[in-house]
Amino acid sequence: MKNVTAAGIILFRNENNHPIFLGLKALPKFRRKNKGTYDIPKGRIDPGETPHEAAFRECKEESGVTPIRLIAGPFIDGPMVVWLGETDETEIVIAENPETGETEHESYKWLKPQEIKNNCLNYLKPSLDWAEKAVWEYLRS
Repeated sequence: MKNVTAAGIILFRNENNHPIFLGLKALPKFRRKNKGTYDIPKGRIDPGETPHEAAFRECKEESGVTPIRLIAGPFIDGPMVVWLGETDETEIVIAENPETGETEHESYKWLKPQEIKNNCLNYLKPSLDWAEKAVWEYLRS
């Protein structure tokens, strides 16, 4: 993981053995740049922080959620590493970034796997493909 600079957690909820994923609505500039709508809780790894620590910090900062458990990961895609985390939370808190004071997402929506994959920021597609496969394996076990 020496070239990894960002970390995050793809959050899902189990609704009657059907997964739904958390989509954070990206700001307009990121939606245009990355040709998509939805982001996941993730961000840069701070100095002295492990990727795992950064993923949990970013998830809590950007969604207000700490996963109940991680069910898969890490999945590395270029400079980003993600884990797949389960939650039973339904309400998400979109808060300001503690360093910049700026809000990083407009809103959120719980989405079926195909919905988030069809509407995510384009660079997230490999991670979400991986997460969908992993979540179905988990739910079948």
